[in-house]
Amino acid sequence: MILFTVFIASFVVSSVQGSRVAYMAVRADKASYEMGENVTFTLTPLSPGAKCTLQGYSSNSGITMLRLPDDIDPETYLDDEQVLVNISMWSHGGSFPQGPYVAIPSITTNGEPLSFSWNGTISTFDPVTGNVTWGQASAGYYILCPVNFLSSGSATKLMLDRSSIFYLDGLRVAFDVTYIGGNFSVRADLSLGEGTEGIDGMFSTVVPDHTEYQEGNVTLFNETVHLVPGSTTSITIEYPGVDMGYGPPTTNLLCYLYTGERTFTFGFYQSYYSDVNPDGEQVAGVRNVQY
Repeated sequence: MILFTVFIASFVVSSVQGSRVAYMAVRADKASYEMGENVTFTLTPLSPGAKCTLQGYSSNSGITMLRLPDDIDPETYLDDEQVLVNISMWSHGGSFPQGPYVAIPSITTNGEPLSFSWNGTISTFDPVTGNVTWGQASAGYYILCPVNFLSSGSATKLMLDRSSIFYLDGLRVAFDVTYIGGNFSVRADLSLGEGTEGIDGMFSTVVPDHTEYQEGNVTLFNETVHLVPGSTTSITIEYPGVDMGYGPPTTNLLCYLYTGERTFTFGFYQSYYSDVNPDGEQVAGVRNVQY
């Protein structure tokens, strides 16, 4: 597959010392990982002899794992001309989770691959406790994205290809969001793959942008669930939308599944977007970004 060059502003800013360009691929070691298994990946130099140093220019410099929407085909995703727009939007979620990431300090490559790993957990800010919490990320396809790097020596271009995308198995979550008559209705479908063990736990959701939250409170929903492998458990919650005075109301949801063995963390936020449809017409709408 032809490599896809990452050139979004803030991904890599090069300080060129000479005309040599150092290309480096960001690749997962495998196509899929089991729940609880470390995701291992490499920064693999593609330009022998081109030495370069990558250095983060903020505390959030590293490789971010962004979850692809379930309606995206991972085999053809990098062929989409909108891929950079999507990645840029997903990786700048404001106060929302920006995807788990592996912090990478200043590194110098002389042609040898550099190996890293992610333990499959994600951090979120819990408005109930006021603390940052950690939990197991939900199942799905993820793409490895480098963010906030400076480079010195040879100019550096970080490349994405099909091996930059991997599947993480585990708790499978899908959200269906509707807004009718001033109210949001959110259905969360939870499932486990065949051959896994069932899960009993407490499904807990936080609605940070509920009207009551604007007054300093947080709306909570809690429900006991029993998940059976191969079947789907659906939970629906409803709450009023918040009119921000422009565009259609949007919402976001932070969810936890507490079990005896581990805590799962997942959710979504909504973002306005503009795009061009197949007829060349400019369209706008709201996109769900799941994590």
